[in-house]
Amino acid sequence: MDVDRDRVRAAGERIIRGLFFIETGRALSPATPIRIEPKPGITDSTPAIQQFARMYERCPDARRRAIGDAFSYVVAFYPQFSIWFLLLYDHFAWLATVQD
Repeated sequence: MDVDRDRVRAAGERIIRGLFFIETGRALSPATPIRIEPKPGITDSTPAIQQFARMYERCPDARRRAIGDAFSYVVAFYPQFSIWFLLLYDHFAWLATVQD
């Protein structure tokens, strides 16, 4: 089956916009740039995950949340941007940055 990557990106972006509001109490403007990339079958050895982990560990405002075993996310807030890692069923992930 072919995956419509634009729709998968749009779904991840919409989730991040909602989670941003939950985490900060502020809504993102529709013009706020979100760079997002879906990553199916992600593992700890994936270079993008290793880079994300290094940035996450250094951030003083790093948060982690989960909804049962189905969905979890981590976010690190820096002064001008945030980085996001969303994980669905321990298999499908989105990596994103939000310019704020």
